[in-house]
Amino acid sequence: MELNRRHKIIAIIVGIILLFLSCLFTWNTRRQDLQAQRSRASEISKTYATELKRDFNLGIGRTAALKQMIKDNDGQVKYFSTSAKLLMKDYIDLIAVAPKGKITESYPSGKTASDEFTLSYYSETRKIYDYTKMTGRVAMFGPVKLPLVNQAMVVVDPVYLETGQLWGYIIIAIKVPKIYRHTMAALESLGYDYAIKATASPTAKKLSLVESSLKSSQKLSSPAVYTMKLSSCRFRLEITPKGGWHSSKTIPILAICFIISAILLGLLIALLRITEKDDELHYFAYRDPLTGLYNRRGFLHELNKHLAQVPGDLATAVSLDLDDFKLVNDVYGHDVGDMALIDLADRLRAAFPKDTLISRSGGDEFCAMFFGHSPSYCERLIKRAVVQEKSFKAGNYEIRYTISAGYADRPEQTKKLERLLTLADKALYAAKLSGKNQSKHYQEGMNALNRKQLGFTVKKLAEGIPGEFLIYQAGGQEEIIFANNRLIEHTGCRDFEDFVAFTKGSFKGLVHPDDLNKVEFAIKEQALANRGKDCYDSYLEYRVLTKSGTARRMVVLGQMAQDDNYGLVYFVFMQEKEALAKPFMA
Repeated sequence: MELNRRHKIIAIIVGIILLFLSCLFTWNTRRQDLQAQRSRASEISKTYATELKRDFNLGIGRTAALKQMIKDNDGQVKYFSTSAKLLMKDYIDLIAVAPKGKITESYPSGKTASDEFTLSYYSETRKIYDYTKMTGRVAMFGPVKLPLVNQAMVVVDPVYLETGQLWGYIIIAIKVPKIYRHTMAALESLGYDYAIKATASPTAKKLSLVESSLKSSQKLSSPAVYTMKLSSCRFRLEITPKGGWHSSKTIPILAICFIISAILLGLLIALLRITEKDDELHYFAYRDPLTGLYNRRGFLHELNKHLAQVPGDLATAVSLDLDDFKLVNDVYGHDVGDMALIDLADRLRAAFPKDTLISRSGGDEFCAMFFGHSPSYCERLIKRAVVQEKSFKAGNYEIRYTISAGYADRPEQTKKLERLLTLADKALYAAKLSGKNQSKHYQEGMNALNRKQLGFTVKKLAEGIPGEFLIYQAGGQEEIIFANNRLIEHTGCRDFEDFVAFTKGSFKGLVHPDDLNKVEFAIKEQALANRGKDCYDSYLEYRVLTKSGTARRMVVLGQMAQDDNYGLVYFVFMQEKEALAKPFMA
């Protein structure tokens, strides 16, 4: 079952809200996951930066033994090669001494010439000498490229004698990345890319790349960073997860949220459909499907609900029905009868206040209940609704109809609900017995009215008339409006539709062609003789046709009358002449 427009809008809005909440929850989960990753990466970068510092300090610490030896020998360098050999490690490329800033010895000795030349004339060397001389601190610079080493970090450690005089410098070239290879390998095994940056010298401010696990053209995206001081230089370790910052929870969480949202939306749609079904069942249980008004059950339900809220409220009950509704159904058909009921329902809605309870009790009977209004005000509304001209279009016809109404007041005439409705019904019967198309207020004498005379329908009345009966419109095509079954059968027709087809819907099609001019002339003469009268009788004798082609001689009594719907019409009573000639004697 498709949802109505209001429920569709609710479902769409809820769907949008669920989609928004799903995206928001997924985004928040991803954000928290990435924050946790960054927090972990920050801790890891701090831990491995500390390990990196420890690796460099192992290399820098090699200068301490040589410094002490020089101090103990009052500035004399003895057994340098032996001592340097003992201090040498695989991550150290060169150990040298530079009294007064000039390298005099280095180990391994095979590197002396080229490495001494490189270090002596490296642009930063003299600046570092001056820095260490002024500060007395160990200094590091680089990375520098040495002839047989890809690159190295150079450590310069000033040596002061016991007298406090600057003797010179101990220089160590540490191979990078050899010195920290095991540390960075461990970091990579955890799934991280890294970059090591450092200031080129203690006096430099800009950080330069020392090494990266990525290609030279690639950069780390939004890395976790840890910066530290090492031998008067700043070092920074940057790390990011391999492949970048990605949350593995995003797609699963989004899928789960979508599934939950789809289930919730499905449940909502199912609930809305159940609600609509309940509303539909409630509607058909309490509403008349033709007019949309309350049926009797719905009317009583709403009435009891109102009186439960306002027990002592003023109320006026009115019962209404269409006058001669059976005639409308018989003459025009039930479709037109339904149109008359719908038209009356619309008129009652327009004529009565919005808070009025209006119902179709059944058939052509309607009921209404006014609340909180004075009896005189209700009486004016009822009378206005009754006397208002009522008509509607049905094909080429304009159908006019009238209504009758009866009403009673609470609490003046009764306090009981059932009794109030009964009194309104009695007043309605009184209105109909008084000539219809009027309204009656309940009076005590109405209880004794005999309602049996209302039991005859037009159809039963027409069938009970002796002989054959016909109604047709005066003037024009003389359209046949009604024929009783006896006339239809005697012409050899199956039903009224067949009779209309046989006569072409006209009185002229029933009269024998040889008699037609004589009949029309006689009718016109009688019309002229009774000019000005609303109703008069005529007596004629002529032949009528049958479907088999035979003719029947009929004695015809006609009466012309004014009808609200058709204007001037003829009521025609026919009897076969031979039947009149042979009366039955008791």
